[in-house]
Amino acid sequence: MQSNTTIFAYQERQGVLLNSGLLVNYMGTGTYHPALTNEAATLLISAGAIVDSYLFHFDMFFLGTGIRSLGTITFDSDILGIIGSHNPLVSTDALLGNPGTLYETTTPTFGGRGLEGANFSAALSRDWVTISGDRRTLTLDLGVGEWFDDVRVVVDGQAQAVPLPATLPLVLIGFVTLLASRHK
Repeated sequence: MQSNTTIFAYQERQGVLLNSGLLVNYMGTGTYHPALTNEAATLLISAGAIVDSYLFHFDMFFLGTGIRSLGTITFDSDILGIIGSHNPLVSTDALLGNPGTLYETTTPTFGGRGLEGANFSAALSRDWVTISGDRRTLTLDLGVGEWFDDVRVVVDGQAQAVPLPATLPLVLIGFVTLLASRHK
C-alpha cells in the first residue's frame, strides 16, 4: 500500500511460541538509527518467549523526492524487539508474518525492506525508531524515497492477567459492603 502521509500498521501473528531464540535489530529503551541500510540482527529474544508481531509499512507515491512521516503507537504489553533490516525481515516472515500476505523477498541494489541507515545518501530517506522508557510506546520517524520501509515489532504475547490474590480483597470488600447495606 502506498500513501504520502500514512504509516500502515498490520497485526501479523499472535501467541507465537519461540522454539529457538529470535534475532532482532533493536531491543530496550532508546532511539535507534541504523548505521547501515541492511545491518545484521545481533540481539536475541530468548527461546520459550511467547510473542505477538506487528508490521509497520511506509511507501509513498513516487514524487521524485523523499518524504517523511511520523507515528506513535502504544501497545498493551512490552516491546521485546524490533526487526528493521531486509534480511532479518525476510528470515522471520514465515514465523512471524501473516500467512496470507505476500512479502517482498528480493534484495534490490539499495535497501529493500527495512530502514535506511546513515550510509544512505538521501537524508530524507533516513529512518529513526524510539522505544519509550516503559517499553510500551513506539515512535517511528520514517522517510522514503526510492525504497519503502518495513519495521516488524515483536511484543510480549503473554496475557497480562491480574493475579488472584490481588483481586480477592476487592471481592471480599464488595461482598462485605453488600451485606452491610442489606442489614440496615
